[in-house]
Amino acid sequence: MIMTADRATVYDVAARAGVSTATVSFAFRRPEKVRPETRERVLAAAHELAYVPSASARGLAHGRTRALGMLVHGVLLQRPEGVLAAATGTDPILDRARVFPLYVDEVGHGVELCCHRHGYSLLVNGVAAGSSGADAFADLAGRVDALVVFRDTVPRPVLRTMAERMPIVELAAASRDPRLCHVTVDDTGGARAMTEHLLAEHRLRRLEFVGDVAVWDQRRRFAGFAAALRARDLPVPAALSHGGHARHHAARIAENLAQRLAGTRRRAPQGVVCATDEVALALIDALSHLGIDVPGDIAVTGFDGILASRVFRPALTTVRQPMERLGSLAIDLLIERLDHPRLARAAVQLPVTPVIGNSCGC
Repeated sequence: MIMTADRATVYDVAARAGVSTATVSFAFRRPEKVRPETRERVLAAAHELAYVPSASARGLAHGRTRALGMLVHGVLLQRPEGVLAAATGTDPILDRARVFPLYVDEVGHGVELCCHRHGYSLLVNGVAAGSSGADAFADLAGRVDALVVFRDTVPRPVLRTMAERMPIVELAAASRDPRLCHVTVDDTGGARAMTEHLLAEHRLRRLEFVGDVAVWDQRRRFAGFAAALRARDLPVPAALSHGGHARHHAARIAENLAQRLAGTRRRAPQGVVCATDEVALALIDALSHLGIDVPGDIAVTGFDGILASRVFRPALTTVRQPMERLGSLAIDLLIERLDHPRLARAAVQLPVTPVIGNSCGC
């Protein structure tokens, strides 16, 4: 490596590579705009000159930090393999599943990859349990150009005020606020398709729904579940709502189901449609501890398509949502609005895919 007396500048790299300073800048922060052979030449020149792009200089020149933020629920951990992970507590089944990425991890992976592709840094902050999220949000917002926030991490008035100052994408939430971009998936259609699978393929008639219907996306999934039952003139039971993280309540819900299974079989539930894979995995584990076999005694399905659902036994029948795409699309929407501030806010709904495993009886 050639060492220089003074710190190398963008002008030195441009001269060495035989390109303009703009091309050097693009090679680092917008590589998709530079031909691969040109970028290789720029990177080689930068390596020879020990040149490091100055984030502060870019911020002064463009009024930007070149950093994007992501606000999530819970305290984040950095696993050795470098995948962002949300702490899950001490639930045995999820501790075993935790070697695999969960929903927030896979969305975060898409965010991380897209930031890298566009030449942006990513800052992540977590909202502690019991916190309003306002402090974590304000701290993060002060250091980035735009934000991705998970549903219900920030009080609505705070979110609306900040959306006047910077682009914000909210994930898995209703698109009622025109100041925010929203990215969601077809929760209702996915849950309806899963319920119809149990009704049509397995001829089940007594189904239950487990999920927190106070949460917007889970409420939409319950709506899909209910629509499928009503289409066949079947009664719609109230949701077995866990009112929080289902792993803390899986034992209680499993005991409720076990008591009903031990009673009159003509009234006992034949299947359970769960609002998330984490709910489903925790429930199957709790049922197994009570001696109830899935799917032999009762069918169980999930929603999300996390990796753990595929390697768990029985393999979970679920609805897979494009989690990585959810994250990458959020970043694309942010960068479009940073580059074009007058661009209208967008609400995008992504499709989902039923995935048939063994937990339904297939």
